[in-house]
Amino acid sequence: MTEDLEFFERAVDAVRSANTYGLLDHERQVLVIEVLTGYSGSKLVGALQRLCRLFQDDDSACYLEIGVFQGLTLNSVASANPELPCFGVDNFAFFDPKHENM
Repeated sequence: MTEDLEFFERAVDAVRSANTYGLLDHERQVLVIEVLTGYSGSKLVGALQRLCRLFQDDDSACYLEIGVFQGLTLNSVASANPELPCFGVDNFAFFDPKHENM
């Protein structure tokens, strides 16, 4: 029970930190943002980066993103957590009404 509470407190701290500071390693992330676009703000991406960092020592953990668009969030999380396996899944149908990207 104590471990669960400690983990929950660390998760809350990660979200608060993201709300205050945004992205981890901001200078490097700016390079990613200049190339890729997406719908996630820097606070959301920062929260995902920090929450995934909580699992960096768990060999059974991974980050899975469904719907990657151009990969901004996926690449930002992966670059901030190089030891955590990160996977993205997308069929690219949302922005493909003519079905040209299948």
